[in-house]
Amino acid sequence: MKKLAKLSPGRIFNFAGEKFVVMEQRDGAAFVLLAQSKESCPFNDKDDAENRNDYTRSTLKERIDKWVEALPRTSEEAAAILPFEVDLSCTDRSKSYGTITVKAAPLTLWQYGQFKELIPLNEDDWYWLVTPWACRWLRSPYTNYTNLVWLVYSNGYYSYYYASNSFGIRPALLLNSDLLVSLDDEVEDDCCGECDCCGGKGLPSLDGISTATLLEEIQRRAMRAGSVFMGEDGTDE
Repeated sequence: MKKLAKLSPGRIFNFAGEKFVVMEQRDGAAFVLLAQSKESCPFNDKDDAENRNDYTRSTLKERIDKWVEALPRTSEEAAAILPFEVDLSCTDRSKSYGTITVKAAPLTLWQYGQFKELIPLNEDDWYWLVTPWACRWLRSPYTNYTNLVWLVYSNGYYSYYYASNSFGIRPALLLNSDLLVSLDDEVEDDCCGECDCCGGKGLPSLDGISTATLLEEIQRRAMRAGSVFMGEDGTDE
């Protein structure tokens, strides 16, 4: 196990039975993303044509809210999931939909741009971002583009699509950085060799052995290794 605060951006780890990738280390917390998307769903398939790309009223938000509530398996895992604010500005940064505070949400378009070098390509599906293509504004009744939402293709390219279509769910979380998480390659480069993460299989200490004794042992082993490949007359066997 390793403290989340010690993981570098781009590192994949296990939490609550899922794999996540570290996006950013913040003050006392780590911003992380699901390493691969989960099942697909529409961004919004509700009968609300004027605001179908409003995340606060979306099918996607309902699915993610249920997912994050069911995610933790222990009280410690539940306590480690911290609320964070999501900017729901549309492409031109107008703020018709404001902000929302949640425990899980897709990345914004700008977060994807910031972290895309760290994000593993999504293998099986395109996945939704939270950012709407356009929002309604008071001086225009034209609302066609309020059906469009940004998404990311499997190859990492991003574009926009109609909210009624189904694409992958890939939420981000904010986790307490004191959380202990597991890694698939359990032994870290800086591991002491004696802790739980490497099974306590540390090397014996050489502190009490003199340098001369160590050199003699190295020479003895080198000579013994050489005899395996050379005959007694010094020729190759």
